[in-house]
Amino acid sequence: LSCPEGAVYEMLTSACPNTCVNPTASSQCMENEVEGCECEDGKLFDGEKCVSPRDCGCRYAGLVFQRDTTFMTHDCKRMCRCTVDGITECERIQCHGNAYCGLDSDFNYGCHCTDGYDGDGIESCLKSYSECVIYGDPHYSTFDGRTYDFQGECEYTLSTSACGDIQFLPVYSVIANNQKIKPSDSVSYTREVYVIVEDVEYELLQGNNVRVNGSSVNLPYNDFKVEVKNSGRYV
Repeated sequence: LSCPEGAVYEMLTSACPNTCVNPTASSQCMENEVEGCECEDGKLFDGEKCVSPRDCGCRYAGLVFQRDTTFMTHDCKRMCRCTVDGITECERIQCHGNAYCGLDSDFNYGCHCTDGYDGDGIESCLKSYSECVIYGDPHYSTFDGRTYDFQGECEYTLSTSACGDIQFLPVYSVIANNQKIKPSDSVSYTREVYVIVEDVEYELLQGNNVRVNGSSVNLPYNDFKVEVKNSGRYV
């Protein structure tokens, strides 16, 4: 019989060894003694080997956690850390409104964003995708759902990845060219939209005309970077 580190073989030993989870298990055992391995005096079984009590880690709610690790309570209301000194430190948390408490697809327990949302499950759960809309003369609906009208006549950047370090997006910009039919008009309209993705420029022009790097293309068009298609009477 091979014994783990820190244990010795005994002809008769407690069927309930002292462990990090229950350091006094042997004194409460009601079963007959058995042949097996017994931890050396003063040591406890941590599931793999016999260690000194100070190396057991942290005990919390009947479980043992290794030193210098973090864990979440079963109700996802506390985030705890087992320090290198074996001390449990916890802080109150709350799952995000668009998150649930439980296991994810990788069997990790904690706060996880619901389907259609991405984030850490605590501080943020943002929609996996969002859209902005420009229509009419012109009306704007932003990615976060705010709406407003803007009657300027110039080229305007509607969306771009150049605002920060957004690693999961390609380098892109969406630019609108707004004009007024007459200088005295109180409203403007969107004449053209340019979509630039990396080194390719897509021009959405009047009359449902589309150009890619200056060349006209037929719809639907898809180059695996951008898909352009008709939606009713519009592109």
